Amino acid sequence: MAVFVISNPKGGSGKSTTGFHFIIALSKKLQSNRVLAVDFDMQGDLTDAFFPDVPIEEFDEANTFTVIKGETTFTESIRSTQGIDVLVASLELEDFGFYASKNQALVPKIGALVRNSSYEHVVIDTPGSGASEVISAFMGADYIIIPVKPTRWATRTIKRVLKKVK
Repeated sequence: MAVFVISNPKGGSGKSTTGFHFIIALSKKLQSNRVLAVDFDMQGDLTDAFFPDVPIEEFDEANTFTVIKGETTFTESIRSTQGIDVLVASLELEDFGFYASKNQALVPKIGALVRNSSYEHVVIDTPGSGASEVISAFMGADYIIIPVKPTRWATRTIKRVLKKVK
């Protein structure tokens, strides 16, 4: 199993777009449905890329956050499309940091959940901000992909991401 985390603290850096295309490429290369996309960003751009005709509110009952809180199971929260399984986002992910500050056991939970799954490759899309979500995702990562536009200001964020990794 390989867990990839797409991260950059700068919004609009192309995290969700990079993640979407990376997931599609992995799925095609592997010719397998053993690829999981995890949308850990309350904006739900990765979820929207896979389910463009479904409002994010339709995923309120079963999603990444309900799994982390133990309200739904991993299996019942997965949606499938194009031969790819997606653990969809929810606007409620905005509250992850609050819940994690009250219950530190939630922080490593996403990593543990994906590690205990049967997927060959997992790609986790993280928010531009939201330190708790990013740290949680990093804890389960084998690889971190940092999309960066080649500008002076954008490249400064690489140091910030690497500091969190250490």
